[in-house]
Amino acid sequence: MGIVLSANTFLMALLQVPVGGRVTDTGNKVVLIVVGSAITALAIAAIPISGGSFWPPLLAITSFVGIGGAIQQPAIMALTVDAGRTIGMGTSMGAYNTVFGIGMIIAPLMGGRLHGLHRHRRRLLRRRCDKPPRNRDIRGDDAEERPSSRYERYSRVRVDLLRSPVPSAKRPT
Repeated sequence: MGIVLSANTFLMALLQVPVGGRVTDTGNKVVLIVVGSAITALAIAAIPISGGSFWPPLLAITSFVGIGGAIQQPAIMALTVDAGRTIGMGTSMGAYNTVFGIGMIIAPLMGGRLHGLHRHRRRLLRRRCDKPPRNRDIRGDDAEERPSSRYERYSRVRVDLLRSPVPSAKRPT
């Protein structure tokens, strides 16, 4: 697991100067932030669909997160420094850290809420699909449906008992 987590940091550190830094100095910083954020978001969105295998998909995903960070982080820092020249470095770094901190607070809350909604939706779908299919006659006719489980047999007997008239007991006088 340490290798998977380190791949992100390693690629980000390796690529920040040649890719993010030099391109940031000559290119459009906002476009680089958007591109890096899009790469990171797509990589993170691929985690649930990465399949049953653990190492190769997660290693690739964390590598793409590192590449996205290497593109976006130098551009974010450059914009922070540009803002610091006009409003002061302390103010601009404080604003950056405040926005970063708010994102670090809100993102897990939103993720937990979305996970809770998804888990509730899965539970509802599972309830709809829990009913076992009825056995069909060998010929394929639905005319003679038989219960497919003990639960169905029990529930049919119980319903029949509830529907059948019960003779009223006469009280002794």
